[in-house]
Amino acid sequence: MSGQVCPGCGQTTPLFPSAPEQESIWGLIPRLASVPFSHQAAQDADEGRPVMVTGAVPEQVAAYQLIAEQLSKRFTNS
Repeated sequence: MSGQVCPGCGQTTPLFPSAPEQESIWGLIPRLASVPFSHQAAQDADEGRPVMVTGAVPEQVAAYQLIAEQLSKRFTNS
């Protein structure tokens, strides 16, 4: 999770502080996307409505689509 989507204004704010560079794993593995947390998406998922079906949180949908595209490219090119 990269941050939290504000239900009022839609702005994404940090959820956790960033790890110091020397402790971060992102120098060792590629970051496919940053998925923001959303209370709405979590609530919908608990009720059996995943965000990729409802489209309720466009920021999450875009991040998951980016991950899928990148994985597809990696698997078809290997």
